Amino acid sequence: MEWMLDFWGVEQADIVGHDIGGATAMIFTVNRPERLGKLLLIDTVSYDSWPSETWQKIIRDHLHQYHRMTLEEFRQMMVRQLTMTVCRKERMSKEVLEAYLAPLAGEIGKASFFTHQVNHYDSRYTEEITEDLKYLTMPVKILWGAEDEWQPVSYAKRLATDIPGADLGIIQEAGHFLMEDAPEKVVTELRDFLYRS
Repeated sequence: MEWMLDFWGVEQADIVGHDIGGATAMIFTVNRPERLGKLLLIDTVSYDSWPSETWQKIIRDHLHQYHRMTLEEFRQMMVRQLTMTVCRKERMSKEVLEAYLAPLAGEIGKASFFTHQVNHYDSRYTEEITEDLKYLTMPVKILWGAEDEWQPVSYAKRLATDIPGADLGIIQEAGHFLMEDAPEKVVTELRDFLYRS
């Protein structure tokens, strides 16, 4: 992340991270706090919260033999997983669902998903920084869907306790993909936090 800031000539940035992107943002923030202005975490993986229970089962059952799954079995698995990301299940259907599935199409998409993504789900990266969270001094906002099936709200509350001064916002009737369930609310929260003096 630092090389991107250097490339763009940005000394300090406000960063927004969701899910594993939130973990990346937290790790960067802990290691280079002087490069951060504000940090906003949205339903982020943290501590030992990942992989989630359903992903643990998928890893056990398929990681080393995903090549045996038919494309239809893979698609059905991904549809089940993606449907879990929203509170209002109808939001993850039709064009929206197909947009999420498109990068995973075909044997190459399936292989890439397991070898370049799922294979790297490892909570040790977030567990290693647990003790360092108490040293963060920049403004931090934590935004979470109350119905998140992958990252329970208890983790949001723990982050809010461990990061000094962190502001916790829990959005009702919203799941892990908060931006799909409550896009207007997310935009309002982003704007209010990032542009607040």
